[in-house]
Amino acid sequence: MEPAVQQNLLMKYTAAVMRMLET
Repeated sequence: MEPAVQQNLLMKYTAAVMRMLET
């Protein structure tokens, strides 16, 4: 897996966690 793709997935995962913590 390319580093850029892995970092993109990490960003999406982090955004999802932040959204969950907001509720």
